[in-house]
Amino acid sequence: MSYNPLVSIIIPTYNCEKFVAEAVNSAMEQTYEPLEIIVVNNSEEKAQDVTTMIDNYSGRSCNERRLILIRTRNEGATAARNLGIQAATGELLQFLDGDDLLVKDKIRLHIELMNSEGREVITYSDYRVFYENDPTRLYEPPFYRGNYSGAIFTRLLGEGNFIAMDSALIPKHHIIKVGGFIGNRLEDWNLWLRLSLCGFSFEYLSRVLLLVRKVPWSFSSNAIGMAVDRVNVLTSLLTLIEENSVKRQVNVKLGNAYLSLARISVESSFVKAATFVSRGVNAYSKAGVGTMLKDIIQRRKYKSILKKR
Repeated sequence: MSYNPLVSIIIPTYNCEKFVAEAVNSAMEQTYEPLEIIVVNNSEEKAQDVTTMIDNYSGRSCNERRLILIRTRNEGATAARNLGIQAATGELLQFLDGDDLLVKDKIRLHIELMNSEGREVITYSDYRVFYENDPTRLYEPPFYRGNYSGAIFTRLLGEGNFIAMDSALIPKHHIIKVGGFIGNRLEDWNLWLRLSLCGFSFEYLSRVLLLVRKVPWSFSSNAIGMAVDRVNVLTSLLTLIEENSVKRQVNVKLGNAYLSLARISVESSFVKAATFVSRGVNAYSKAGVGTMLKDIIQRRKYKSILKKR
């Protein structure tokens, strides 16, 4: 029997009110049913604008496709997504940032893949970037993209995040099991790591089914902030791991992350950079990587930072 579950599309609206109607349109125009579309309105300054826009769709809701509006104060995208998860009644969850677009066949093609590969898999697709107001001109994403299937924890750990947040269709109970989204940056990478660590399988769908809008506030350029978040993700991941061989892998990556953070921050704060080097050394030591540690300290000249500390 064909798998035909209810899918919940969760759309947080903060900082993208001018584009939300397009995002909702792309959800409403999906060729798959049944759907529910949950708009989490965390745009405090323009809350009424979003409410009015949603009201204009009320006549388009039907038994197979309903539109739900949740009003909340702004506590970040992670809180908005988690609130959407709590409200969702679908078996599968599709997230959509309020300024991005789903290709109309996205949900249908994901469901077809799940019917082929199994109901428990997490499916994700390829995507493209477009610039603010022209979705007809598409560009390769500025970040690395992978095309891996199966058990992908080692790939995610070694290569970083290659799955766009909104490219995935995820069984709701998988997300509930790992505690939902955590953090307000790298929260997607954090989620994929925890899901894959739990043994959930991923399947790549080789189709461009998501369009990501590039606007001035997209793709954070805060290098120090992103590096700190990478350290935080890896540190929290260690608390979930029991197998020593996996802990060693994570500690190596944590050591790399600390040394990268030291390199970025040395010009603004030598003391902080030295602290990060020491923490990197500690992570490498826990991984039992003595030779690698010595080589990295000498080749990258972190040795002088340690001496001056």
